[in-house]
Amino acid sequence: MRGGEGGEEEEEEEEEEEEEGENGRGGGGGGEGGEGGEGEGEGEEEEEEEEEEGRMVEEEVEEEEEKKKKKKKKKKGEWERRRWRRMRKKKKKKKKKKKKKKKEGRMGEEEVEEEKEEEEEHDDDE
Repeated sequence: MRGGEGGEEEEEEEEEEEEEGENGRGGGGGGEGGEGGEGEGEGEEEEEEEEEEGRMVEEEVEEEEEKKKKKKKKKKGEWERRRWRRMRKKKKKKKKKKKKKKKEGRMGEEEVEEEKEEEEEHDDDE
């Protein structure tokens, strides 16, 4: 960003020097500005082209920076989603385990064994 701003300042200074040359002010600039009308026209066109190129370069740089920022945000978002998904899964598993343990505490040992056998059969089916 700063490089682009510095380029604009230089262009402004050059324009001021040329204006002084056209008006007959300024040492060396006056002589150059007074020579041939065709040369001035070409110089102005070249300046306009350079300005356009400078703007295009700045726009491209800004677009690239925006793309990088978006890509970075997207990566972070994916990572965050995976992290939260793992956390929810762990929490759900922990809750299920706690519920099972509580259930075992209420039931007698015989019922617990029957429940385990049913779960094993269910797991085998999957």
